[in-house]
Amino acid sequence: MGSLPTTSPVPNTQTMADMKNVAAVDFAGQSYLFFVDGSQISFYVGPAASESKGSYNRYSFNLPKVQTHPDFYKIAAVSWKTSNGAELRLYFANTDGELVELTRSSGPNGVSDWGWGKLQAEDYKLDPASSGLSAVVNDTMTRLYYTPPKGKTVWVASSPTVDVDWSTKVMVKLNLP
Repeated sequence: MGSLPTTSPVPNTQTMADMKNVAAVDFAGQSYLFFVDGSQISFYVGPAASESKGSYNRYSFNLPKVQTHPDFYKIAAVSWKTSNGAELRLYFANTDGELVELTRSSGPNGVSDWGWGKLQAEDYKLDPASSGLSAVVNDTMTRLYYTPPKGKTVWVASSPTVDVDWSTKVMVKLNLP
């Protein structure tokens, strides 16, 4: 995927009306609220959901590849705890409509920089007319639900471990019109 994505703080001028799609997770003791602003993916980081007050700081990714196609503004995020810390994954369709994975980890040495995940974008394309993108994680696997181009079925990209290697793609048949 090339350069690693970096972020920079931006002024808090966003209103909820400007946000297309949102995804939120708690990760490493903080809450992350991801959203699409035009074609740019941005996010707020603030106190964990268990905290009753505090301020949120806004960030945007500093890389053109961390942008969405105008018709593909769906995003999904998951996080989970590990024996050494926590993992965060952010999924979205890039400007070519290919699903992309960004990763972040926390552990004894703190929170890592953002990195590219193992999802092979050319194998996973999203239908612009689909209603969404969804991700779920449990103790043994991570799953990503999406509709491929011109599809009337929902695909499940499934990683057999929480290491997220995306070696399995399974079709889930739904009665779609």
